[in-house]
Parts: sequence; structure tokens; C-alpha cells
Amino acid sequence: MSKVFYESVTTNWSSSPKSGKVHGTRNIVRIKNGKGEKTKEALNAAGKVIERKRKTLKNKELKSIVKGQFVPGLWRGCTLKNKC
Repeated sequence: MSKVFYESVTTNWSSSPKSGKVHGTRNIVRIKNGKGEKTKEALNAAGKVIERKRKTLKNKELKSIVKGQFVPGLWRGCTLKNKC
């Protein structure tokens, strides 16, 4: 496999009108030299990481991402204790 570098970062913010709390989640996919990992992070209101969960990408997921295809269920199994 040729040398490929790919990184995708998505951040989502939500707030609760009743309590005024702000929560965020960040999803990161990184591929470097044929190996990849997916990371899910829970963020507090200041943007600091509260919790982080990392998993390596399966070979099927890796090939689909390199081809630019949608991977259904990519984040299934990457659940955090701090629900955001």
C-alpha cells in the first residue's frame, strides 16, 4: 500500500436551555502509512477533553475511507461514559 496520510476532524456542540450546560464531541479519523485509528472525545464548555476513546480501524473500514466511500456504523462501539 502506498503512503497515505488522511485526517478528518468533526466537532459538534450542544447546549441545554434548562441547565445552561454546554457539551461537545469531537470525532477524529487518522490514517498514516497504511494504519488508521478512530478517536471519539467528549469536551467540556471550555473545549478541554473530558474523556477519550481510541480504536484502530478495521481493514475494511480503512480501505473504504481511502477510496472516499461512506462507512456505515463507523462510530458504533466507540461510546463514551460522558454522554454529550
